[in-house]
This record gives sequence, structure tokens and C-alpha cells, in this order.
Amino acid sequence: MLSHNITVCIFAWNEEQRILRCIENFKGFFDIVIVDNCSTDRTVEVVREAGYRTITVKNPGFIETPEVMGPVCDACNTDYVLIASVSEFIPLVLLQRYAEVANGGTHDVVRAYRESITAGQPIPISGRPTKRFPGELRFFKKGAVDYANNEVHGRGRMACTPDRVLSLVTDSRLHFFQFRDYDCSQTELKHRSYNDVLAKQRYDSGTRFSWLRMMLHATKQFLDAYVRFGSWRYGMLGFMHSFYRWYMEVGIWFRIWEWEHRLSRDGVIQQNDAMRKKLEQEVAQFVAKPR
Repeated sequence: MLSHNITVCIFAWNEEQRILRCIENFKGFFDIVIVDNCSTDRTVEVVREAGYRTITVKNPGFIETPEVMGPVCDACNTDYVLIASVSEFIPLVLLQRYAEVANGGTHDVVRAYRESITAGQPIPISGRPTKRFPGELRFFKKGAVDYANNEVHGRGRMACTPDRVLSLVTDSRLHFFQFRDYDCSQTELKHRSYNDVLAKQRYDSGTRFSWLRMMLHATKQFLDAYVRFGSWRYGMLGFMHSFYRWYMEVGIWFRIWEWEHRLSRDGVIQQNDAMRKKLEQEVAQFVAKPR
């Protein structure tokens, strides 16, 4: 074991095909718990048959909430928690660094940079590893991160002093990797679920539809990914994923417009039903007339 003071929490939903491969990344290094999001396949059975512990926690579209992270931390018998995804891989050198921190108690939070790998290429669609980039908040001491009122893709807020946070963002040897196995269809499916949650959060906070703001925000998403972060270096693949950043933002604003005008699914069905009833009444009246 690299450390007896770290529990890896692997979040999974319908991952019976990939879950054991992910577990191999941490096997023999740390304690492991699989956090299942109410899978409908054999994910839980596969994990238990392999001898690993599982807990079931239904998340509201993303995991960085008190409702999810509270039970997860309670399930860990160690001081430190490492959050992992089935689509990711953490190199040994970074695992060793985490172990050094946990064994010595030198820091409460460690932040590292996650490289997005698509079709074997590190397309930088959401940030570059600079000193100004905060890094992913995936390794922390229990109680050091506050998830109250967090939003999708939010990393949570520090509940510890700055000197207790260790940033490894600019050290390329200590990056970890997300393998985005997405073609266009998978990307659009992901956006559908994320956009529902993101749009609801914005709407509940008072945001209302604006053509100008929609185009400005969407254009910024594209330019950040394509120009600022350098996706242009990866040809058509880089352009496609930058475009989908634009597409995602537009989808969020269109949802806000629908809710603002009561045209979400229930509203659309209600209005269609009202019109259909009128048409049905016309038919019924015609049938009822004496011939």
C-alpha cells in the first residue's frame, strides 16, 4: 500500500464493462470504494464479485453537491479522499505524491491538471496548465472542501487556509488524464443531461434569456477552446470540440427561454393538448349532427 490514509472513490453509472480496468489503476495502493449512481446494468454485481466495496448514491446530474459528497465521505474510513472517474487514469507518480501528502499530513488539498484525451490527442478545450489555472479539486482531506450551493463543473470552495493547498498544475509529470470516448452522438447526449442541470441553476439564480448574452457567452466558449487554449492545433477534431462548447452554451440559453415562457416539455404538451381538444370537438360536433 502506498497509503492507508487514502480512500479512492470511483464514481460509476452502468460501467460493468470498464469498472474493473479502472480499479486496476488503484489496486494495492489505496482503499477503494465504488460509488454507484443507481446503475441498471451489472456494475454493482461485477464490483462485489471482485471483492470491492460499493455504496449507492443517486446524484442530481453532477457529484459535487453536499447530498452526494456527504455520504461519500462518511463511507471513507480514512482522512483523505481521492475522487476518480471510470474514464480517467492517474499516473503512478501522481499517486505517489498523493500518498506522501496523506502520510505526512502536509496539506489538506492537492490540485492537479487533467488533460482531456480525444482519439489519442490532448485537445485542450477547457483550460491550460498555468499558474492561474486552479486545477481539479479531486484529492482532499475530509472537511477541507465545501460543496454548498455548488454548480455543475464547480470544483467546490476551500474550507482550509491557502497554505494548506498544494498546486501541482504546472508540473506536467503530475498531470492525470481523462479519456473522452465521444463521437458527435455521445457528446450531444452528454450535453443534454448537463444542459438541463446548468440551465436550471442559472434560471433559479435569476438569469433570463437574452439574444445578446447568449451569443456573447457562446462565442466566448468557442474562442476560449479554439484560440485561447489552442484546440486549433488539432485540425478538424479540435474545431469540432470547440464548436460543441459553443453548441452547449446555446442549448443552455434555449432552455432558459423555454422555462421563461413555460414552454418546457409539460408546457408544450399542455398547449398541444388544448389545441387537439378543439380539433377533436370539431370532429365530435360533425359526427353528432343529424344527417
